Amino acid sequence: MPNDREANKKNNTSRPQPNGRQGGARPAQKPTGQAPRRPQPTKESGRAANVNLTGSLNTGNFRVQNGAQSTGSFKAQSTGNFRAQNTGNFKAQNTGNFKAQSTGSFKTQGVRPAEAPRKPAPIKIEKRSTAPRKSSAAKGTDAYLVWFLILSIILLLALVATFIIIKFTEPAEVPSTKLPDTDNSIQAGVNDPDSDKNNETTVPSWTVVPSNLKAFLPKTTENTKIISSSRINSAAAIVVDLKTSSVIAEVNPDTIIYPASLTKIMTVIVACEMITDMKDTFTLTNEMINPFVAEGASRANFSTGYGITMEELVYGVILPSGADACIGLAIKLCGSEEAFVAKMNEKAVAIGCSSTRFVNSTGLHNDGHYSTVRDIANILSYAMNNPFVRKVLSTKNYTTKAPLGNERDGFYYTLNCIWASRYAGNESKKATMFAAKTGYTPEAGQCLASALLSADGGEYVIVTVGARPSYTGENTKPMPYKDAKYLADTYIG
Repeated sequence: MPNDREANKKNNTSRPQPNGRQGGARPAQKPTGQAPRRPQPTKESGRAANVNLTGSLNTGNFRVQNGAQSTGSFKAQSTGNFRAQNTGNFKAQNTGNFKAQSTGSFKTQGVRPAEAPRKPAPIKIEKRSTAPRKSSAAKGTDAYLVWFLILSIILLLALVATFIIIKFTEPAEVPSTKLPDTDNSIQAGVNDPDSDKNNETTVPSWTVVPSNLKAFLPKTTENTKIISSSRINSAAAIVVDLKTSSVIAEVNPDTIIYPASLTKIMTVIVACEMITDMKDTFTLTNEMINPFVAEGASRANFSTGYGITMEELVYGVILPSGADACIGLAIKLCGSEEAFVAKMNEKAVAIGCSSTRFVNSTGLHNDGHYSTVRDIANILSYAMNNPFVRKVLSTKNYTTKAPLGNERDGFYYTLNCIWASRYAGNESKKATMFAAKTGYTPEAGQCLASALLSADGGEYVIVTVGARPSYTGENTKPMPYKDAKYLADTYIG
């Protein structure tokens, strides 16, 4: 292959040289003392490159002079080291200190020459804590612990505040006009009033007697209205304001009537004022019960041969209107029914009942056993001021410990009141019935003594007696409730 340098020399000798010089070798340049320039990044590769150019110098109107520029496209070959930068303007330098610039395109091929070793960058040493790092689980545990401590403190403060409120705040007094819960279910020995107060130094609440026994006697005033007999089924009736004991309306208030089982309100009043321990027991016998079975009297149906508490007997008198419970209380407290009835008559006189006389504790018919609606209203008003008796008259059902029924027919343990089921559907718009006692004999007719609470907190007593059927076979049981509803809607509020 021809030597390119010799060819170049020949070409140079045949061409005129600038500055009056003819061909020949270029004068040697003095060393500058500068290090070779580093390669610059190209636009195509984005980095510097040291390459070997292969090929032959090509024509294309190409002239090379020291420091001259030329246009055109070319290929260059050099055995020396060649550095190139493609910025659109091409510069090349070889070992002969040759520079060229071209606006054309070029091709490079080869491998990089070895580069001078670079100075290593200084190593930054970070100071790390010697304490062990906590895992994310440990950090979560710490958060839970903090919240647990906060909640514990809040709970503790709430408990302390509650204790202070209970300790230093007195409960508000419940007014006597509050409507009792007539849906309550009483269990023997559980809901007893003063059950923990029966000792030698405490007087049971059910034995407390009002200082003014005649304070509850209903009084007819100039404002008392007359009830039209044609508007009710009952032969006699009375409406009383319990707070003032004044009669609001009446018809035949002092006419002698047969009270039937309304008698049992007085039976319970006398019994409660005599009982010292409601947990004391009494056992009924067949000899005591058989007369009532023969007469068809209503009974609580206590089983004979079992101990029955005084409380169970009291509830047995009122809720199912049990004659057997009446005789049990009378014999237990006074030894006989006659002695107990004497106490009942004494009490009637003491509270101002001038037209009342009792012959028995049950209300079974006897011509000498009588009263008036005014006296019955007086007795019920007195009973409403005894907390225990008031509660009994307001209770709808009661669960006993002593068995009811018999072994042949099966035992049961719940006493249910009579009035609640009959009252349903006959509610007044003006007042709510919360306590009552029913009564019936053929001679007395349907009877009802009830206590009602109005929307404004007033308490009233309504007594109706002598409701009779207008035709044979008519159901008279709802009659006293219909009469009570009419009287309440008409005269209360």
